Amino acid sequence: MDGTGIGQPFSKAALEGAVHGALGAGSGLTRLNDPAGTTAIVYSYGNAGRATEWGMEFGAGVEVTKQVRITGNYSYFDFTVDEGVPLVPGDLIVPNTPRHKGNVRASFTASRFDAWSSASFATAHDWSSGFFRGRIPSNQRIDGGLGYLLRAKVRVHATATNLFDQRTYHIYGGSIDRRRVLAGLTGYF
Repeated sequence: MDGTGIGQPFSKAALEGAVHGALGAGSGLTRLNDPAGTTAIVYSYGNAGRATEWGMEFGAGVEVTKQVRITGNYSYFDFTVDEGVPLVPGDLIVPNTPRHKGNVRASFTASRFDAWSSASFATAHDWSSGFFRGRIPSNQRIDGGLGYLLRAKVRVHATATNLFDQRTYHIYGGSIDRRRVLAGLTGYF
């Protein structure tokens, strides 16, 4: 008996060659020995190809009154893939980020009270990471918060994210974002 139970001699090299052949060259398959000395075969995706990225970001803020402040920002992103660099068959190079995104925030602060609200947006974009590939839809979101200083060193506050409960996601294969409301009491020492 040769230890394989099937009457054929066992060959690590033949097995590794067959797996590499099935997945394709440059597939991210690697062989390593774990601390016990046994062979582990790991599939890991990595960077392939070459891309050029560029973009710009603008931000501004204005103090309307001593109590009211408005800020905002906008970013633009673009990229090109160098067609002269061969890719692994089936591989896809995408930046995993929207071309346009931005937000506007308004805040109000009085002696013991503060409040803020923000609106953000991002355009649809493609996503690829390992086995997860797909399109992230465009999204818009409203967030807000309130706070009140009860005493000199105690503040009660609440924050709501995704106030209108739009079911969005920011990573393909990731969780769905829902409305979240948090309340707290903070003590300062």
